[in-house]
Amino acid sequence: MTSVSESSGMMFVHSALAALCPHIEWALSRVLGEPVSLQWEPQPLGEGRFRTEFCWHGPAGTGARLASTLHGWDALCFEVTEDPGPGHDGDRWMHTPDLGIFHVQTDSAGNTVVP
Repeated sequence: MTSVSESSGMMFVHSALAALCPHIEWALSRVLGEPVSLQWEPQPLGEGRFRTEFCWHGPAGTGARLASTLHGWDALCFEVTEDPGPGHDGDRWMHTPDLGIFHVQTDSAGNTVVP
């Protein structure tokens, strides 16, 4: 029998339009399998935009599923981290509408590594 290792990480929404906020919560709830209710704050660098962050827990690979779920959404800038654990490296995904998504592996201190 194969066991799936647990993982955790952070989700940072740096900038989202107000109309996207409930849709982001619904999408994250679907990935995590439980309701997600975020505390949104005004983004001072963008009128009518909001930001938030939260810790998540789930099976290894959840960070990739979170990033894939939000990838390509217009007017959404976000970052997802997944901490390293037994049998898997850490990861970081960063997304902006203009540049798309970028992924790097990370070590136990959160530093970018080149495999």
